[in-house]
Amino acid sequence: MIQINASIAKYQNRIWCSYRTRNLYQFDSLSYIAELNSEFEQVADRRLILENGNTAFEDVRLFQAGKSLYAFYTYFPFDGKGGWNWIYGVGMGKVDVEKGVIMEQHSLRSFSKRYHEKNWTPYVYDGAIYVITDFDPLLRVIKIGAIGEEIMPEEVFLSEAKSSKWNYGEIRGGTPLVLNPIDGLLYGFVHSYLPNINGFKRFYYYTALRFDHLLNSVDVYPNPMSYQDDDADEEYKDLWDISNGCSLKVIFPIGIISEGDGVMVSFGRDDVCSFTEYFSWSYLMNLFNENKLNL
Repeated sequence: MIQINASIAKYQNRIWCSYRTRNLYQFDSLSYIAELNSEFEQVADRRLILENGNTAFEDVRLFQAGKSLYAFYTYFPFDGKGGWNWIYGVGMGKVDVEKGVIMEQHSLRSFSKRYHEKNWTPYVYDGAIYVITDFDPLLRVIKIGAIGEEIMPEEVFLSEAKSSKWNYGEIRGGTPLVLNPIDGLLYGFVHSYLPNINGFKRFYYYTALRFDHLLNSVDVYPNPMSYQDDDADEEYKDLWDISNGCSLKVIFPIGIISEGDGVMVSFGRDDVCSFTEYFSWSYLMNLFNENKLNL
């Protein structure tokens, strides 16, 4: 089974993973919620659905806040005629892992900056949930609300336009952000893409990001980070054709958890498979000590 864009999170001292097996354009992305063991191997899974019955959603980002497991996801809204509007929205809700349902849903569509909106970056700070909707050319932060209290989204920061000097396309969201216990800053990974590179329709890149919540300051490691990029065999290409039918070279960081002295990050690749990679805190901090871009 194709496992696309797997997002990992810890909840109730267990490791959870969400992924999809179809593209959103089929209006049923077939998303799943799975439990992983300590070796990050899948031990059980079930279908993941939305409480409101909408099947046109995908790329669920899991993260724990307080005593709940939350999800941010991309979706097509209902059009009132039994179908969906061809327009992206961002939703959020709490995940019931036993039933496989995202409950208490909220649409954040009204906070979108563009017609097609996705790839937002949630994080938790000082007992409240926030989400960064834009990194470039604006930095925009929304406060969702205090953990355990009524959700009342409001824009709390919007910077003036700046040049990020990132040479690989507009920086977009990726993983949620997690707090580094050493320096007290939030870390995560973001992605971008450039069209028509070396014969590919879109060539994706990813890099590390550091965020200071108190100063609303973003640092980005200025170079694309590497990943395993073996030549695709025929079986891989066949799976890709079933999933998407476009060009390869897609890398998408989507999940992150604190693990040992660093973080474990989950990635999607080419809408065909997912994998994890470990980064120590010392490695990540050294990245920014050596070189950084400030947005």
